[in-house]
Amino acid sequence: MFDLESYCIVRDLERDSGKGMKELNIRPYLQRYALNTTLTLCYGIRMDSVWDDMLREILEVGSAISLLRSASENYQDYIPLLRWMPNNEKTARSKNLRARRDKYLDELLDKVRQMIKEGTDKPCISAAILKDEETKLTGVEVSSICLSLVSGGFETIPGTLTSCIGSLSTKDGQVFQDKAYEDIKRCYPDVKDAWRQAYQEEKVPWVNAIVKEAARYYTVSALSLPRKTITDMDWNGVTIPAKTMVLINAQAANHDVSHFGPSASKFDPSRFIDTDGNEVPYQGIQHFSFGAGSRACSGQLIASRLLYAALIRILTSYKIVASETEPPNTDYVEYNQFKTALVAIPRDFKVRLVPREGKINEACLAEAEERTKFAYTTKA
Repeated sequence: MFDLESYCIVRDLERDSGKGMKELNIRPYLQRYALNTTLTLCYGIRMDSVWDDMLREILEVGSAISLLRSASENYQDYIPLLRWMPNNEKTARSKNLRARRDKYLDELLDKVRQMIKEGTDKPCISAAILKDEETKLTGVEVSSICLSLVSGGFETIPGTLTSCIGSLSTKDGQVFQDKAYEDIKRCYPDVKDAWRQAYQEEKVPWVNAIVKEAARYYTVSALSLPRKTITDMDWNGVTIPAKTMVLINAQAANHDVSHFGPSASKFDPSRFIDTDGNEVPYQGIQHFSFGAGSRACSGQLIASRLLYAALIRILTSYKIVASETEPPNTDYVEYNQFKTALVAIPRDFKVRLVPREGKINEACLAEAEERTKFAYTTKA
């Protein structure tokens, strides 16, 4: 799954970039990467085209629902009277989005049922549950389980990865690109081995450092998710009563000068690299983008592997150069189009992808195509 989807990013970038002559908005390719990963996990189905109608519908509806769920967007979450106001636009919009979401969830589940009937289903969560005679969950229950998985990560991963590539494409960021590329070649003298192992291990220090710094610097879920205190808590002499909803300002924590030093407001992966070029040993929580404690993101290991695999393959294939006419906004606050959204949506920008070693890249793509051609079902 990781192999196929990270291969498809480079395959389509190779096709659409015109050997580095055309500037591209890279975000749609990364959105498909994240969403296809969860769709194949849940349904054994993927969309091969970046502009597939269902893929764009899932992304559009999911983003709109995410905006409605933001802690600072929907006042009727806190003022119940607003829910009963006539001509309530947000209630009407939420019902419309719910109907659109139910439509594609039903279509995906029906597709799995049809594949099971034909004996063509791939290993996935929904097929495993539907075929389990002991569990006997209803279609609604199966959809609910898959909905939670599909919703988690389809915005945060492309948001982080898109913004990371934006920073790497700048003049300062190209220094980190070069360091990462040299480190990849040090760890894998044959670059083809880097492609083969990209989704199986995370052994390149500078790429790991870029992944960590991207998650820290671009805190795509700035307020994290609401928590409720279990017991009374003391915070700087103030008592927070039990059962109080608490919002964690992850963005502020990730840019705390007292912890990250005066460079906290700069994109600088070298903070995670020691003087010998190795990763700084893990000490406690390195950033709060995945949350912390028992409510921390359960998919953080998968998310890190997805970021790592994509960066390995993109960086070994291209030198990324920012567009002069449509450059990225790399400010860790202003890069976000919608400040009230639950998950940041990066402002659009374009990059130019300059091929590094054409023949090696062609060999890597050909090998990956052969290795993944029967991996998962593409939606008809």
